Amino acid sequence: MLKFNIEEENDPSMKRLIDQFKSVTKNSKTMDGPDTIEGGVWILKNNYGDIGKNMHLVKRKANLKRI
Repeated sequence: MLKFNIEEENDPSMKRLIDQFKSVTKNSKTMDGPDTIEGGVWILKNNYGDIGKNMHLVKRKANLKRI
């Protein structure tokens, strides 16, 4: 299951990522966001095993350099 940060629901980049997830098909040519997340999950699984047991959520600090 993939959950998005509710605090970023109005962020243009987050909206674009969610739209990319909703529009993915077998014939999609460009799906950078979903591919990036899939790659991150693959790295976590290969380095840490069952990520469901090894990960926990933390509240992150606001990035003052983010546009």
